[in-house]
Amino acid sequence: MVVTARSRFYGLFRNRHTARTTLKDIATETGLCLRVLGLETGRGRCFGYQLGRCRGACCGEESLESHARRAKAAMERLRIENWPWPGRVAFRERSDSGDVGLHVVDHWHYQGSVSDLNQLEVLPDNRGFDIDTYRILNRFLAAHPDNLDVIPVEGEVID
Repeated sequence: MVVTARSRFYGLFRNRHTARTTLKDIATETGLCLRVLGLETGRGRCFGYQLGRCRGACCGEESLESHARRAKAAMERLRIENWPWPGRVAFRERSDSGDVGLHVVDHWHYQGSVSDLNQLEVLPDNRGFDIDTYRILNRFLAAHPDNLDVIPVEGEVID
């Protein structure tokens, strides 16, 4: 499940329950109103306000604009990174024995590995977002930003 806000995507969740639990935890940590977020029903002051966990967007003590700004800022830690290249790329991996492997990925979708770019036709031509590839590759990209050998595939140009 992916929770969206405008044109950005936030949060990778396996199911609705995990998404709701995560959002409730963020709301509690940051004083957001569960009722304004649509995670609690009712009228008047929310339960979180009565416990001192909500800053009062439900009852006018905090403006909805201020609440929305704080909610957007709190959600940033869940923001999904956009694919940083114009299309399909290959990541070069060298083993200790000197063998070269090329891992081909397109928009967070792992398509497979080849030893030479001339072998691309053996890879499946399927695209789409893959949550596991996103998590693994994004962690790797963050840890090794300067040590990547990225090769554009099929004539795509990378700046």
